[in-house]
Amino acid sequence: MLTHTVLLAAPDLRVATVSCSGPARWSAAEEVGASAVVLVRRGVFARRADGRAGVADPVQGYVQRPGEVQQVAHPAGPDTCTSISIAPDLADRLAWAGPVTVSPAADLAHRRLIARATTGADPADLATDLLAELLPPPVRRPSRRAIDEVRIALHGDPGARLDDLAELAGCSRWHLSRTFHQVTGITINAYRLRLRARAALTELGDAGEGLAAVAARAGFADQAHLSRTLRRELGLSPGEVRKLLAGRAAPGRWGRAGGAGSPPNH
Repeated sequence: MLTHTVLLAAPDLRVATVSCSGPARWSAAEEVGASAVVLVRRGVFARRADGRAGVADPVQGYVQRPGEVQQVAHPAGPDTCTSISIAPDLADRLAWAGPVTVSPAADLAHRRLIARATTGADPADLATDLLAELLPPPVRRPSRRAIDEVRIALHGDPGARLDDLAELAGCSRWHLSRTFHQVTGITINAYRLRLRARAALTELGDAGEGLAAVAARAGFADQAHLSRTLRRELGLSPGEVRKLLAGRAAPGRWGRAGGAGSPPNH
């Protein structure tokens, strides 16, 4: 029995959960209709495409491309996979690189993508991060100077479109995401949030306006988004940050943010 649940449907990206309970023998042959990368979340199964057979499990996925004729078999019982529809050129790059090896970092990105999608939140940025992790090292990587130009562009507009940033860097958005992470140590999405968090700190220190207004000017979706980001970055709420910046923090508050019982000496 096969079930198919769509988690994300966007013009250039489609993510779905596919679960199958068998059988153990080879299924009937079927033609693949769309380019996709398939990652196993649970279980193991065999796949045969155009005469070539292999095994898919949580450590190694595969790419399917239109026109392939495939069969699957489930000798070890049920399995659950994630199917991510991708552009044909990206499918070609992944296929030419050989088996899709799922590193621990890629597997974590995969699980985060599913967790976000099942809550109803938009997981498109995590899908981009995941595909960047799966790509082999690019033949032509953006230079450090190109990444610096992307950082400058993000300072001007933290919400800049990924496609526009990739055009600025002279590469695909998947290679930009991968190289940006290698150069800066964080993803583009995390960099956007940190820029907005820094802008919020300036607003919280300079003005006494409501938190909703601060969140809007710093580029957050709403006050709750601002609060979640500051708690993740600093371990403090916006109100607690405002008190610290005004010198009104209660004794011991630095223990949460800085790991000590009193403010650090300078």
